[in-house]
Amino acid sequence: KIKTESLRFKARPEIQRKVTWVLPRYVCEVEFLELTKDKKLRAPVFKRLRDDKAPEECSCYEIIS
Repeated sequence: KIKTESLRFKARPEIQRKVTWVLPRYVCEVEFLELTKDKKLRAPVFKRLRDDKAPEECSCYEIIS
């Protein structure tokens, strides 16, 4: 079971549609054109699931720096 009501964000994101929050149990690879100034992915595309990586190994700091 990965569905949850708790957020993993410091502040609740402003989202205009229904959202299902999930726990970070899976890792996927995403390709994107660029990271915007407000740290959003422009034109993200799902590439594949990564069963060789654990969620604890992932960090957004790798793509920001």
